[in-house]
Amino acid sequence: IYYSAIFSERGAYGLNGNYDYRAEYPGGRADLVRLLDKIKAAGITPGLHFLHSHIGLYSRYVTPKADHRLNLTRRFTLARALAATDTVVYVEQNPQGSVMADECRVLKFGGELIAYEAYTTEPPYRFTGCSRGAYATTVQDHPAGLGGGLLDISEFGATSVYIDQNSSLQDEIAQKIADVYNAGFCFVYFDGSEGTNAPFEFHVPNAQYRVYKKLE
Repeated sequence: IYYSAIFSERGAYGLNGNYDYRAEYPGGRADLVRLLDKIKAAGITPGLHFLHSHIGLYSRYVTPKADHRLNLTRRFTLARALAATDTVVYVEQNPQGSVMADECRVLKFGGELIAYEAYTTEPPYRFTGCSRGAYATTVQDHPAGLGGGLLDISEFGATSVYIDQNSSLQDEIAQKIADVYNAGFCFVYFDGSEGTNAPFEFHVPNAQYRVYKKLE
């Protein structure tokens, strides 16, 4: 059973969202237990298929304030104060090599996401053509010196962002997945396991283990 049949959908894409029960389960976990009992009574062994390292781009972990535990692929520091009306973002570091894939050109400063069209590789370094409050985040003023960076958006359809594995967010999501699995599932499929931050040889298996150790 794919996890979006159990977890709630929200926003334009739905998948990989809040990891909360859908409205079809008004009793929450108790309803799921009854469902799985019926499946097993019919002689079928139920398994749970999920994405454990993804957060939906329209989930409450992203909007209206992007969680500080979402992963960033590169770090930048604001070279100038950024007013809520500004469409150019000046940074201290050279953005050369920053992602230019459609729908993945997104900066995160504070709880705001900022989409950009291009950037310069000569001083003053800056991101240009910026759209403020991307993915329905709240537009804010930001002071010079504030740290932020490139949001780690999944390359598979740009519908989700990866968790910073050096934070508590993976454990929070792991507990939600475990509460569902422990309602009566018998096996699991860890989909999208490559969706972690470097070093991958550590974080790919460790992200799985952070879920697996909670499963009964």
